[in-house]
Amino acid sequence: VPADGYYEWATALGKFPPKQPFYIAREDGACLAMAGIWSTWISPAGRAMDNVAIITREALGIVAPVHSRMPLLMPKDRWESWLDPELQEVGELRGLMEFSSPDLGLTVHAVSRRVNSVANNGPAMIEPVIMGEPETLF
Repeated sequence: VPADGYYEWATALGKFPPKQPFYIAREDGACLAMAGIWSTWISPAGRAMDNVAIITREALGIVAPVHSRMPLLMPKDRWESWLDPELQEVGELRGLMEFSSPDLGLTVHAVSRRVNSVANNGPAMIEPVIMGEPETLF
């Protein structure tokens, strides 16, 4: 599933206020390739319905302080194998999902809480915002 980047909202796990949105993308602006699975099923009315799901993993590196999960970002050298419809062996597919440094080359920055409304759209939604001091009890 190609994307320029994605939003993630801080959980109560770290130093950021819960529900603070962040934008995560590649430092070099390259496309993110999120591993996904898809299927087509036929509804009771006889209509073909396509479905897709993005595979996630435990967040590591610079993403972990924001959220506990992150999309499985597939390295370019594995795209062809991942997209091969003939590859059905579960062990091989799991092997494609295992690699070190899944956050390599990513950048993470806080963005405006305006992204919380679908009424707001446009390039300004990914502009960094400056946050105050971390909110902690101690």
